[in-house]
Amino acid sequence: MITVKEKSPSGKNSFVAVSKWLNDNTYKMATDTPALWAQLKPEIKQAMAYTFSDANPAGWPGLKPSYVRWKAKFGFPGTIGVMTGALKESVTNQAKVSESSKYLNWALGSVTNEFGENTKIYGPKFNERRPIFKYARKFLKGIFRKVLKDFVTKGHK
Repeated sequence: MITVKEKSPSGKNSFVAVSKWLNDNTYKMATDTPALWAQLKPEIKQAMAYTFSDANPAGWPGLKPSYVRWKAKFGFPGTIGVMTGALKESVTNQAKVSESSKYLNWALGSVTNEFGENTKIYGPKFNERRPIFKYARKFLKGIFRKVLKDFVTKGHK
C-alpha cells in the first residue's frame, strides 16, 4: 500500500508574501486616507447620534425608574444620556475631530447645556459609567471585518 504524506504548511511563506504585498501597497493607502476619512465621518457621526437613542446600541445600563419619572416630570426624554442634548451634540455636530494620514480621532467637543454645565466637565464622568464611543467602535470594527471578509473571500481586484 502506497501512502502519501505531506508536511503541514507552516504559513510562513504565505505570511511573508502577504506582508510584502501589504508593505508594497501601504504607502498609497496611507497617503490616500483623507479620502477614506471623508467617507467615514458622516457614518461615525450617525453612529454617535444613534448611540444617544432609545435603541441603546451601546448597551448602557438602564436608568432607574425614579430618575426616568423625574426627567419626564420636567419635560426631559427618558433616553439614556439625553437631557438637554448637549452631550449628544458634543459628539456629533460639535465633536472634536482631528486627522492626519495616519489616524482619524473623534473626541468629545465642548458644548454648554442650558444649566451652564460644559460637556468637557461632565462628559468624562458620564463616560466612566457609560462608554460614549463603545457603539461607534463596534460599528467601525464591523465595517472593517466585513471589508476584510469580502477581500479574503473574493480576492483583491
